[in-house]
Amino acid sequence: MIKSVLCTFMVFMCFVISAQVHLIELRTNLDKVQSNKEYAIKLYNELQSSALTTVEMGYLGVIESMLATHTNDPMKKISYFNAGKNNLENSILKLPNNTELRYLRLMLQLNIPSVLGYSKNIETDRSFIIKTIAHQKNELGKEQYLRMVTTLIENGDCSNAEQIQLQKLTRE
Repeated sequence: MIKSVLCTFMVFMCFVISAQVHLIELRTNLDKVQSNKEYAIKLYNELQSSALTTVEMGYLGVIESMLATHTNDPMKKISYFNAGKNNLENSILKLPNNTELRYLRLMLQLNIPSVLGYSKNIETDRSFIIKTIAHQKNELGKEQYLRMVTTLIENGDCSNAEQIQLQKLTRE
């Protein structure tokens, strides 16, 4: 009985550690997906064959959408984008108050061609993130927290007041 409980606990801990490693790699190397086709495909294939948390599924969606930049076939571009968008939106439906998922959607919507018509959440996501991110420092970890705040300041299309509010967060 004790062996069974211990074994179950060990399997659970392996899953938790694996999920944390995945999330750290995803957070750290997401920019690399845009510039490195081989890495993007490798990471996409790894995620496709893994049991993913809801947040990791959101990252899979962004990565899948970004794969569209690595193909010249217009049908594949649309297929990658739509599949990735659906994964990200499904993740947000499961965790609508997750700041990191809303950040991923905001960054995707700000950086894709407007002709795709995927921009309806920009204002609400930016507002939500600015209101909630200060309380997410421990959950996100200092590195990801600062990465998100800095990216919002530089690329988040924020008003002057929002930029000042975010800049204060970088000093705390």
